[in-house]
Amino acid sequence: MKFIADGMLGTLARKLRVYGFDTRYDQSSKDETLLTQSLEEGRVLLTSDHELFRKSVKKSSQSILLLENSDEDRLVKIFKELKLIPANISPNEARCSVCNGTTRNVGREDVRSLVAGGVLLAHENFHVCTNCGKIYWEGGHWWRLRAFSEKVRERLLNTAGKE
Repeated sequence: MKFIADGMLGTLARKLRVYGFDTRYDQSSKDETLLTQSLEEGRVLLTSDHELFRKSVKKSSQSILLLENSDEDRLVKIFKELKLIPANISPNEARCSVCNGTTRNVGREDVRSLVAGGVLLAHENFHVCTNCGKIYWEGGHWWRLRAFSEKVRERLLNTAGKE
């Protein structure tokens, strides 16, 4: 599943990337560009803009109108509409949250000169974006994302049989 998000949904786009979804996001993209890319690339258009959503439906582009206030609520809506219950997030499946590139698993030696000494001592496994070179490791931020993902998954599982 591939997504494209409008300029108001940057944090949502980053979270979808952490789930491993190929998600385009450019805050400066115009509506017509988003529509064209969603159609040409087979991406689900995610928008909080009523007019863009209307145009998308008119052009037969798969789209989801997101009026929810939190990323948790938005993800629940997206996954419900697409009938998905994603697996718990994993750094091995995540895409780069910055540029959407794929990541590869590397060891300490590969990043020794690129991360702070304390991080290097505390972690053995790292992930590097093959596109922009950003380095990731399973620290506090990752644990918070995992807890967030578990809440989303719980909500989906709790409502799956009720619809």
